[in-house]
Amino acid sequence: MRNPLIFILILLVIFPITAVHGEEKPNTEGVIFYIDAVATPEKMTFELVLRNDTKTPINLEFASAQLYEIMLFNKANEQVYQFSKGKSFAQVLKTIDLQPNKEISWQESWKDHGLSEGDYQVTAELKAISLNKKATEPLSTSRMVHVPAKNPVFKNIEVSGERGLYRVEGQAKPKNGSFYYTVEDGHHQQIQETKKEIPGDEWSSFVLELEIAENQLPQNGTLVLNLYERDNETIVHNYSIVLEKFY
Repeated sequence: MRNPLIFILILLVIFPITAVHGEEKPNTEGVIFYIDAVATPEKMTFELVLRNDTKTPINLEFASAQLYEIMLFNKANEQVYQFSKGKSFAQVLKTIDLQPNKEISWQESWKDHGLSEGDYQVTAELKAISLNKKATEPLSTSRMVHVPAKNPVFKNIEVSGERGLYRVEGQAKPKNGSFYYTVEDGHHQQIQETKKEIPGDEWSSFVLELEIAENQLPQNGTLVLNLYERDNETIVHNYSIVLEKFY
């Protein structure tokens, strides 16, 4: 019989964090540009991906060292974040060569964003001025991302590592001096429910060292860590965070 906890956590995972995967469709001449956005109550992470979906190499030219722009808008269409604000970029020509069926990605993060719970629109623009020596308009893509409410038990969760070896650091304030965690990929529970003891009255730092056999990693999916408390048999204060995405 399947463990019902897996299905409960799969439903819960959409609330504590939201990972938005950009629609993959050619923007121009077989060049694919999209953005992924992941939001927690304290931090927002962006991943921009550029892929050459053609059979020949492509060359992109940029007017400066700024390759892209990222902007975030609230429901009132007010801009609440701009990646380039307060930054300076060298005014020199820069080029990117990308071979067929290859991709390049960039990661940016906005810590301590202070945003209220709700839906936001993230827009990304690739600021190339020419494609294969021909003038081109900047490529752009937009997606929605949901910022969850602050969690009373977990905060400042950070993940490092890859390919099945992960280190998770953060702070917790569990009511009964312990919390639980699992790791799942949407289909299978890769790490069964495990209890973690920690002082409960004040915010305390914790570290989790997680290991998953490489042959158990999903070929196409997202590996998610679920942190939560238990109130008798009920899961409460669920906080989920992406460990790694596999494409």
